[in-house]
Amino acid sequence: KNPEYVELYLLSQLRLGDREGFINQVNILLKDKNRDYFNLYLTLSQVLKNKGNYLEALNILQTLNELFPEKTETLYWNEALIFIRLGDFSKAEKRLTELIRLNQTDRYYYWLGKLAEYQNKDGERFFKLLRDEEGYYYLRKKRQIKRNDRKIVNQKSLKRVDILLNLRLTEEAKEELIFSARGNGEIYIDYFQRLGLFYNVLKIGERINNLFLKYPPAYLNIIEEKSATKNIDPFLCIAIAREESHFRKDIVSPAKAYGLMQLIIPTARRYDEKIKVSDLFNESKNIELAIKYLDFLLRKFSLPELAVAAYNAGEHNVIKWTEVGYKDIDEFIENIPFTETRNYVKKVMRSYYIYKLLYEKS
Repeated sequence: KNPEYVELYLLSQLRLGDREGFINQVNILLKDKNRDYFNLYLTLSQVLKNKGNYLEALNILQTLNELFPEKTETLYWNEALIFIRLGDFSKAEKRLTELIRLNQTDRYYYWLGKLAEYQNKDGERFFKLLRDEEGYYYLRKKRQIKRNDRKIVNQKSLKRVDILLNLRLTEEAKEELIFSARGNGEIYIDYFQRLGLFYNVLKIGERINNLFLKYPPAYLNIIEEKSATKNIDPFLCIAIAREESHFRKDIVSPAKAYGLMQLIIPTARRYDEKIKVSDLFNESKNIELAIKYLDFLLRKFSLPELAVAAYNAGEHNVIKWTEVGYKDIDEFIENIPFTETRNYVKKVMRSYYIYKLLYEKS
């Protein structure tokens, strides 16, 4: 009877494919109006929506509005998505307008602009209200950003690191740099970049809010070389690497994905039958195989957003999701059933736009 265990059990049931069992069990909980299970009820509405049972999903959301008045914003947003799917733009617009009164976030302005465009009207009056220059919605529409050229503080030298580098003791030099730069790494950025410690560069950039350091051109020479053979935009590759691993080439995920671009062994062996786990910690090899897989996905799905979704969730899921027949790629992204994948696509595309704006040659 522990609500946490109940939620884990029912979500596992859903993950294993017993959708009808999940629907029946959660409906029983909802009938009792148990307030411990908001996330399960919301998931139930999304499962029904994904089945095409839009009116049932709306009924669930309206019931939740009465049961959870503090969750109005989340519930109204999910209602708006269903109204958009149904083509009921007036009700969608009403919900989005109500959402803006609750929270003037870019997502709602963006979708009011999209609704206007769906009806062959001018959405610019909404798009001009987008404010978050590093946000997904702002970048998706405007593709412009104020370059953050804030000068990094004067760089200092580290004698012990220089000695170790002269002795070609690179790993020891990295350890000494990380130890010596605790708390003030910005004065040693040149060393971090020279030694390929791009994860540290990224974290320093986040701490001092410097855009160029938050989005460093990590491994760009390797990525440009490998992507050129497949005619793939290198900035899409680097965006994936940033969001997959934050440029940690030795990282292993709980799902046993390895290295810079988080490849699992079955995917890697599509392109190299003899590949070993240890090979995937080599940044050049990891990038090479990931780009081959990305090339396959781009040729299969054409749109980068679909390829990125498939990179995270698998091509079979994306094939199934696109069968719904969404109005455009924006509606597809907002309705990706997996929250992780939906957020992942937005993060990668945001990084992609920023990298192109910061580093693409005129």
